[in-house]
Amino acid sequence: PAEAQKAIDAAHKLLEGGKAEAAAASLTAVLNAGNLPPGMMSRALRRLSGQSSDGRAWQALMRNFNQTHGHGDTGYKRGEKVVVKVNLVGCIVGGGGGVDPKTYDLVRYVDYMNTSPQMIVALLRQLVKEAGVRQEDISVGDPLSLFPNQYYDYCHREFPRVHYLDHDGGDAAHPRTRVTLSSVPFYWSSRPADKLPDYVPAAYTEARYLINMANLKAHVMAGVTLCAKNHYGSLFRTPPKKGYFDMHGSLARETKGTGRYRALVDLMGHAHVGGKTLVCLIDGLYPGLHPTDKSPRKFSSAPFNGRWTSSLFASQDQVAI
Repeated sequence: PAEAQKAIDAAHKLLEGGKAEAAAASLTAVLNAGNLPPGMMSRALRRLSGQSSDGRAWQALMRNFNQTHGHGDTGYKRGEKVVVKVNLVGCIVGGGGGVDPKTYDLVRYVDYMNTSPQMIVALLRQLVKEAGVRQEDISVGDPLSLFPNQYYDYCHREFPRVHYLDHDGGDAAHPRTRVTLSSVPFYWSSRPADKLPDYVPAAYTEARYLINMANLKAHVMAGVTLCAKNHYGSLFRTPPKKGYFDMHGSLARETKGTGRYRALVDLMGHAHVGGKTLVCLIDGLYPGLHPTDKSPRKFSSAPFNGRWTSSLFASQDQVAI
């Protein structure tokens, strides 16, 4: 809408002028009042599925998933669980993120390019109201990160029974769902020697469907960090953690050329990780360069050509996005 676009342009000017806090407040108001993320989500799902309504879009996507994964010609069945892997690397544990572990407030990197809470709520509305998934059958979060108050309060207000995944599990004052590991191992096809074993999170193994909701970001080691690399946060530990297989070593900057081993392939190929992917989504409202940028920037590459991306990408193809 024209009025919303004017407000967005004004917020962009605040951001460009170095007034990030004022810009964030203005953009939050626009996103909340303008129904923009819900409308973007609806249009993306309908165009992806070729259906005329949101409910039919979900049934078509789920039926296609079940047909291609040996589950028969069926859509969603009540009680089946859905896990949503978002990207909250700006809230990563271990001192690299911006969340105070005592208060659960996001106090640093508040403008970092995480999956936005508005897009998360837009997706939850779709799952609950259009796909027919009960709130208690949905888990959303980033196993490697904390789920800060600014996100939790916004999501929990409308969806109090959803499980908000958190690396540490929160506390009595800040209730979250602790990420636990299953007994299902994650094998690296490069066969690294003398490394501690990885295991898949229980929320993944218990789910029938996984929705990969990444961010549109450039990356100093990988070139871009999209849906496949979003799973670098799926294994509960940091990618280069001592004693484990170093996932960073197979990225483009570290291992140049073609025909080389890439950890991304194993992540996409695992039965309980990439193998459960119902749909891939990229929150492209505001992009940036990880890990150097602490606030969004315009995107220089085509088709944006120096403009704000202001987009939502959707695909059933993990390689495409």
